Amino acid sequence: MRFTISRSAHFLAATVLLGLSAPASAMQDCSSTKLEAGPNFMTGPDCTISWIEHGRLNTLIWRPVQDDFQEASLEIVGDRPVLTASGLPELIDVDQDGWLDLVTFTPVGMVNGTFGVSLRGANGGSFTAAQQIYGHTLSRDRDGYIVAASRNGPGQLYQLYMIDAGAFVFQVEIDPFAAAAPGSVDAFTCYINSARNGGVPQPLPSGKVPEDKAVLEHYCDPSANEPRRDVDITVHAASPSYTPTDTVFYCRLEGGTHAVSISQTPKGMRYAYGYLNAKPELILEQTHEDTGLVTEGGGNAARVSAITFGSGPFLYMAGTRLDPSSGIAQPGLTVVRAGIAVPIFDKDCLPEHSYDGLAAFYQDFNGG
Repeated sequence: MRFTISRSAHFLAATVLLGLSAPASAMQDCSSTKLEAGPNFMTGPDCTISWIEHGRLNTLIWRPVQDDFQEASLEIVGDRPVLTASGLPELIDVDQDGWLDLVTFTPVGMVNGTFGVSLRGANGGSFTAAQQIYGHTLSRDRDGYIVAASRNGPGQLYQLYMIDAGAFVFQVEIDPFAAAAPGSVDAFTCYINSARNGGVPQPLPSGKVPEDKAVLEHYCDPSANEPRRDVDITVHAASPSYTPTDTVFYCRLEGGTHAVSISQTPKGMRYAYGYLNAKPELILEQTHEDTGLVTEGGGNAARVSAITFGSGPFLYMAGTRLDPSSGIAQPGLTVVRAGIAVPIFDKDCLPEHSYDGLAAFYQDFNGG
């Protein structure tokens, strides 16, 4: 199938690239990264990256590649995924299933490269092995296609994929600037191919060509003055809840702009509060002996429900409390000041972006 569109060489210089350009390469070693640096809370030389999602604490290890242009790979070591890639991964919900996936980029040349995409399994299951998508941009078409754009000489090449059963399934390749036939009045023609990377043309099988020809016409003429069909596949600022690896409690507070994390340190426990995924505004560290615990129940049924940190006249209490009227457990953060009867700060956490491992941590810490 061909669409013939008249274009001149001067037009190519003005072509607008659709979608999100490749992410910049990140640090290659985490050995000098401190907890206070935020937002990824990594330690080295391997980068241990943790985040909260749907009430779970997720952790993976990132390791830098050893060879230039080495593609990203994912393996399970013990009970943790280990991602080897040229740059730190982005957490993006690529397949729109409500769970964050891993996306890396390996530069190949000046513009193009390889995206390594590891999709999360159903209901937060294991990540798939990294699937390689070539290009410089990934975007999502409104009909569900994943669009990979790559530089092709002075023009653009688009490859359309669908995601099926956790895998990228190639659909068609669209070359808007293919050379027109000799003697044609047009400078270029749009060629739609079922083979990748300009391979040997194959007949377009039934079902591979989008039923709506507007899809093809849109990518055949990226200069058209019309609304975009696609949206950038990019990190949503409010999606990942990065946290220190040894986190035992995490709370993204109501309003979604601030978070508090409680994590274990070599000397005790650490309280960190501040803007989401940013350098903490307040850090408190205490030994285990100085850390206050709030328990519920008695005897063998007693469990830790909250932890407290003191600083001057202030007491910071983070944990899960039981609403006596509804019987629903609700995590939150409360700050009181000596001499004042009511809390000076009292907010609930957003349940989907919270994690409470206090009871389990102290049960193990106390040997049972």
